[in-house]
Amino acid sequence: MPSRFKLVLLALTSAVCFGAALTALDATPAWAGSGGTCSSSSDCGPGVACRSGKCATAPGSSCSSKSDCGGAACRSGKCANAPDGTCSSSSDCGKGSCRSGKCAAGGGGCSSGSDCGPGVSCRSGKCATAPGSSCSSKSDCGGAACRSGKCANAPDGSCSSSADCGKGSCRSGKCSAGN
Repeated sequence: MPSRFKLVLLALTSAVCFGAALTALDATPAWAGSGGTCSSSSDCGPGVACRSGKCATAPGSSCSSKSDCGGAACRSGKCANAPDGTCSSSSDCGKGSCRSGKCAAGGGGCSSGSDCGPGVSCRSGKCATAPGSSCSSKSDCGGAACRSGKCANAPDGSCSSSADCGKGSCRSGKCSAGN
């Protein structure tokens, strides 16, 4: 199998398996703290709506308009930057790129940091804040800490205090998005 195909397949599989989504306007996962549950939109991150107790960018959630998705498009009732969302062009993703029908920040793969959003590095074809990716310093993580080779604000990252989360807060060892 060509290595580029493996990379795309790995990125798409990771997005589905880990259910990772990053908001397009912020590098902090909008739903990292508690599986995407919310009591108000302030629990979901900048520009992301809380709909029926779930952040609009969380896996299995829905949207009614672009204003629910933190700057990304609402396509067929799904935020383009959600793990189960799709994009047809980079404009669907807000900040970041559309690669292989997925927003790069949501696990679609990357070729440079500009694919990933503000302050997030592209490392080995994955955004540093995507599940299964890695970091070497805070500068890879969009303002969050790099702890044991993982961005604290990645779905599989961890935090010990809110200072680790950049704009978010640390709740039960996971970063939760903040405004």
